Amino acid sequence: MIKKTCRQCNTEFIIEDADLEFYKKISPTFDGKTFEIPAPSLCPRCLNIKRFAMRNIVNLYKRKCDLCGKDSVSMYSPDKKDIKVFCHDCWWSDKWSHADYAQDYDANKSFFEQIAELKKKVPQPALMHSGDENSDYINLANDNKNCYLVFLSGRNENVYYGYWAEDSKDCVDINMVAFSEFCYESSNLDKCYNLNWSVNCNSCRDCYFVENCTDCSDCILCSGLNHKSYCYKNNQLTKEEFEKIKDDFFDSLETDLEGLRNEFRQIIISTPKRFAQILRSENCFGDYIFDSKNCFDCFRVERSEDCRNCYEINYGKDMRNVSGFGLHSELIYESQNIGISSNNCAFISFAYQLVDSLYCEHCYYSADLFGCVGAKNHARYCVLNKQYSKEEYEKKVAEIIEGMRMIPLSQGSAGQEWGEFFPANFSSFGYNESIASTHYLLSREEAIKSGYNWQDADYDIETNGSPYEPLPIKSYEHNEEARKDLLSSFLICEVSGRPFKILPQELLFHIKQNLPLPRRHYLVRMKDRLNMINKDNLYHRQCMCEEQGHGHEGRCQNEFETTYAPDRPEKVYCESCYQKSVL
Repeated sequence: MIKKTCRQCNTEFIIEDADLEFYKKISPTFDGKTFEIPAPSLCPRCLNIKRFAMRNIVNLYKRKCDLCGKDSVSMYSPDKKDIKVFCHDCWWSDKWSHADYAQDYDANKSFFEQIAELKKKVPQPALMHSGDENSDYINLANDNKNCYLVFLSGRNENVYYGYWAEDSKDCVDINMVAFSEFCYESSNLDKCYNLNWSVNCNSCRDCYFVENCTDCSDCILCSGLNHKSYCYKNNQLTKEEFEKIKDDFFDSLETDLEGLRNEFRQIIISTPKRFAQILRSENCFGDYIFDSKNCFDCFRVERSEDCRNCYEINYGKDMRNVSGFGLHSELIYESQNIGISSNNCAFISFAYQLVDSLYCEHCYYSADLFGCVGAKNHARYCVLNKQYSKEEYEKKVAEIIEGMRMIPLSQGSAGQEWGEFFPANFSSFGYNESIASTHYLLSREEAIKSGYNWQDADYDIETNGSPYEPLPIKSYEHNEEARKDLLSSFLICEVSGRPFKILPQELLFHIKQNLPLPRRHYLVRMKDRLNMINKDNLYHRQCMCEEQGHGHEGRCQNEFETTYAPDRPEKVYCESCYQKSVL
């Protein structure tokens, strides 16, 4: 174990012995020489920010393809003139090759400068998705049907406005939802049906404003329930009593939705909280970890093993500092959006089935690449997109790494290029466009000072006339003129002031489910749902349980790592005390 000081924020952090062993394991050998990857010079938080700032997931723009000239949907805004962007079909076509942009390595220049030059020449994919049907407005997604504005999602049908949604159907406004149907404005659901404004629930149905509930049905404004039905504010009712309250509740959805949200927040605060959403897992700490083993400082990780400081990983193994859509991948270091079935890679930004490669971006179905951009379809032994023989490749990569060890980092006086992730300005996106802005708030001045870009241009939809004021949802059920007026108009977000429109499919969902129309922009709604989930910061705390009959006298002595900050109002329990406290 060694202690280090972050070269950017000056925070002290610890490198564990297991991490040092991992660095040795993933250190590559070229031309008969092993090049050890050094321990990171940045703390985990600053490493996360750099990776997260590489991804614009949810901000989409209208932009012409630079090859076919057709209008397309893109994650790159039109003002980014120094980036060449191809639509999905053109990017994956045979009309161009990564080799068209090959360049020689210059030993007298920084490697990071050279790959940045290469990136400006190579076309970027407008969006990243595959195997989709009638789902053009999606990003970082696969195998979706009839979906709109879903991100980091797969195998969904008729889902609108989703983030990390899997195997779900007929849902609107969902985050971290799997194997569920007819759910709305909810986060972290598994195997649920008709859950609305709910969070952290499993195998529940026909509920509104419920939290931390399992196998419940017909409940409203409840928290911490197991195997319950016909409950209101955690009180057991008869079916007849519940149905009467439910009728009044639906009227309140139209007239006082914000009041219900506030009441739900107070109910959540008033019930004991499990220290973390770590279920069916062994030797893990972080939050939202499921069916995993030996995963530390991990968040939103499923069915993974031996990982540290990883985010949004599924079936991952032996990874460090990886964020975004790592599925069935192994032995990955300091990478983002590594995709499916990648192996033995480091310092990667956007990949899919990439093997034995370093310092690459947007490389797919390839192996043995170094410093490449846009390589696809079984490229191999390439450096800066130039083709080499196996022997030439090994010698060239060894030469480059030796050079990287001699070049100081552009940011900070200490360190070397070798072993570092791409610099902040390598990102094609403004910090405020990227997912980093959701997890780590920085002002424009702070972001620019740290080397990140910023998106100042405004690309909201063009509006003419006055905004539309939605009617009660029942007004649209049998009134075609009212539906036409709504769908041809725009609404103004009550929080951000941004204009937005209602989709025909979205309106149909709200009518069918008898739910009021949204008054907030979809990005604001997405952030609202993310705010129902704790931030990715861990605090060492002691269980707060003082209840009798829980196997301890006085306050429970169990300690744990939790995302609940010490100044939070909730009572946070260890797993044992939480299980004994739920109803």
